[in-house]
Amino acid sequence: MARKPNLIIAGAQKSGTSWLHAQLRQHPDVFMPQLKELNYFNRLDEKKPEDYLAHFEEAGAEKYVGEATPHYFWKRISNWKYCEPPGAFDVATEMHKFLGPEAQLVFSLRDPVSRAVSGWHHNMCMGRNPERVGMLDCPPRMGIVDLGMYARHWDHFENLFGRERMHVVLYDDLVRSPRDYLAWVLHLLGLDNSDAFFETINLEARVNTKGHLKQRLPDGKELPPPDPEEIKILLDMYEPHIARVEEISGRDLNHWRDFDAVFEKLTKAQP
Repeated sequence: MARKPNLIIAGAQKSGTSWLHAQLRQHPDVFMPQLKELNYFNRLDEKKPEDYLAHFEEAGAEKYVGEATPHYFWKRISNWKYCEPPGAFDVATEMHKFLGPEAQLVFSLRDPVSRAVSGWHHNMCMGRNPERVGMLDCPPRMGIVDLGMYARHWDHFENLFGRERMHVVLYDDLVRSPRDYLAWVLHLLGLDNSDAFFETINLEARVNTKGHLKQRLPDGKELPPPDPEEIKILLDMYEPHIARVEEISGRDLNHWRDFDAVFEKLTKAQP
């Protein structure tokens, strides 16, 4: 019988979850299926549990059996025009019922404004926003705005799973030093992060980059820059959520709320 996963990687779109999934697949104490984003707990009305578990049939005695689906990190709220997750169920509740008591959750987050812009560009590349409407006018099912409401999503998971089973890592650290970022994830999970392991992997591999996505655009098309007025509105919306991530991580994230720094970064080529 296939093992149930006891490790879930979730968090923000475009926050390095594809890279982390690819690196963890190479660790001898982790089994991750080749396919990323199984989208089981957020598509329960479309998927069967036996089909989900089939992805883990080849797992052996590894310490962790896991998968990575960023969109699990989304808590529904009523009467909010930007929130429309799929289905009529609660992801965290269903995940808590299904997973074993030792399951660990790793949430990779990036500054919510950059996340929103990356999600907006991603949907354009995938052909889901052919009119190229602004971030604030996209259909709420895309989650362009609401997926960045980190405090609500995190607190809901924490109420169910408990803080000791939840770990936050920051995309900033992956950009700064892939090795240190991965070593910290391995440390959080109690896994070998010795030089011997790092000698077996390629930290420079890039997965699911903007460059890859842009290949889907029609010839001659470029992605539009973000509207600075929308950036200001998003920064105001996201202030309490940035503050909550500071509390969770113990990090100073003032650069996440600095309009000039955020906008300058967003107008440069981003991965």
